[in-house]
Amino acid sequence: MSTTVTDPPSAAGNATDPAVEVEGITKRFPGVIANQDVTFAVARGTVHAIVGENGAGKSTLMKMLYGVQRPDEGTIRINGESVSLHSPADAIKHGVGMVFQHFMLADNLTVTENVVLGAEKLHGIGAGARAEITRISDEYGLGIDPRDLVADPGSRRPTAGGDPQGALPRRPHDHPRRAHRGARPAGGRRALRQPARAQA
Repeated sequence: MSTTVTDPPSAAGNATDPAVEVEGITKRFPGVIANQDVTFAVARGTVHAIVGENGAGKSTLMKMLYGVQRPDEGTIRINGESVSLHSPADAIKHGVGMVFQHFMLADNLTVTENVVLGAEKLHGIGAGARAEITRISDEYGLGIDPRDLVADPGSRRPTAGGDPQGALPRRPHDHPRRAHRGARPAGGRRALRQPARAQA
């Protein structure tokens, strides 16, 4: 993948700084150049799509923006600040989240549990997180119920204590982190903050 696309500066925040900007990003694997000199900017409050054939380097580029892989060359800037992302936790600290393809989701968890997995400190794991997911769903017309099980939309996990809001399980062996040790999705969730709206 080799491309250059530039967006106009955003009026939100610092008017001269895009929410996300990559410059000269190159990633090589043995025998393959996945990304070569990729440069683009994402203005705050906009949605972009990266499209291309299988093997074009789209996922590799997004993984670099989410700290799963490191670029061999180039610069990543978030809100005008040059960053070095060594892990998804680093990306989340800078307000970048990633929604992986559907197979990265934990089917036996609710929408809420999948979204907050690894980012529980932002909105908690209960009513606050569900309210934020509902707000985002309503804002974008997604029609998502945060209490639904991912494997079976419309069905809900039986709740402990009769909580009508679909609280997370309270028994330690039912906790998502314990239930998925070794099979936990690698970044299969999205931080609930949305300063940058770049998506794979």
